[in-house]
Amino acid sequence: TSHAKTKIRQWIRRQERDQSILLGREILERGLEHARLNLPNIMKNEQIAAAAEELSFHTIPDLLANVGYGKISANQVLGKLRPILGYVEQKEPGLVSKMVSKLRGKKPPAGIKVKGLEGILVRFAECCHPLPGEKVTGFITRGRGVTVHKNECRHIMEADPERVVEVWWDSSDQDLFVTTLRIISIDKKGVLADISSILSKRDANIVEADIKTTMDKKGIFRFTIEVQNYQHLHDIMGAIKKVENVLIVERL
Repeated sequence: TSHAKTKIRQWIRRQERDQSILLGREILERGLEHARLNLPNIMKNEQIAAAAEELSFHTIPDLLANVGYGKISANQVLGKLRPILGYVEQKEPGLVSKMVSKLRGKKPPAGIKVKGLEGILVRFAECCHPLPGEKVTGFITRGRGVTVHKNECRHIMEADPERVVEVWWDSSDQDLFVTTLRIISIDKKGVLADISSILSKRDANIVEADIKTTMDKKGIFRFTIEVQNYQHLHDIMGAIKKVENVLIVERL
């Protein structure tokens, strides 16, 4: 009957909301940990309730559900929390200070060494997001230093050979690296909880999450996570692929 169908839809929505609250809580807790903010009992914390109100949410569960759904980020919540906790934002440096800072140059990102070059600006390509353990190549760009790409990235394959430089991973480095996963599943109860559990158990910090459902009953999850290296990511993806009702797991 239509009444029964309505009841079922309401029950499914409640289940999805509960899962989103759990995920949102985990994302916010990790954000607080990264920001070194110790706030006990998130579900009843007065400061978080005040931040929720600042962001136009009536309750803490409403706030956490929207973090879990990917509608707002943990950073947005932290941005409201800091003034409430009495933290003062650092003053924006002046134009002269910025220019001096640029002239001094920047240290290469942890984990990368460039053959024959020291102290040069190094950054990771946004097109392929290389991870430790993957074969990489550097490309010299005027005024922008060396950009590190995966060897199979089409941009490096099409690059001017004279600007290509040898780079390699520093195996002694223990920094975390950001990457993004897209997961498509059949829209069933428990899938989100299973994925969240895998990420948590394998120490993959969730930086950002976006969750959608489609008209044809598919769930589309997009997680930006921090991983140690390519093998760490490979293990995570392998575990998620084994989750019941998961159809596709891909790295963006």
